[in-house]
Amino acid sequence: MTTTTAFPLTRLLLGRRSFGPLGGAKAPLMVERNLLVYRRMWLAMISGFFEPLFYLLSIGVGLGKLTGAVDGVPYADYVAPGLLAVSAMNGAVFDATFNVFFKIKYGKIYDAMLATPLRVGDIVRLR
Repeated sequence: MTTTTAFPLTRLLLGRRSFGPLGGAKAPLMVERNLLVYRRMWLAMISGFFEPLFYLLSIGVGLGKLTGAVDGVPYADYVAPGLLAVSAMNGAVFDATFNVFFKIKYGKIYDAMLATPLRVGDIVRLR
C-alpha cells in the first residue's frame, strides 16, 4: 500500500525524488510554499513587465527627442536592447540580494525553516 502526499501540486510538479545524503527530499515543500506566497504577490510580478516599458518611454522617447538618430537608427531602437538588459539585471540583482537579506534579517524565514524538520540541504537546494 502506498501513501499519498498532502501536497499534490508539488508532487505533480516535481515528482518523487531523492537528493542524496545532503538532504533535499523535502525541497518540493518549499516550492509549494513559494508558490502560495507568490500567488498573493501578482502585482510585483506584473511590475517587472512595466519597468522596461517605463525605461523605454523615459529614456528612449524622452531623451530621443533631444538626441535624434544614432547612425541612422532611431534613438529608441538604439537603446531598447540595453534598457531591456538593464531591467533584467536589475530584477535579478534585487531578487538575489534584497530578497535574501530581508528573509534573513527581518522576516526570519530561514530561522523558521531550520526550526522545522527541513535539513540544511533542503534549504540550500532551493535557494
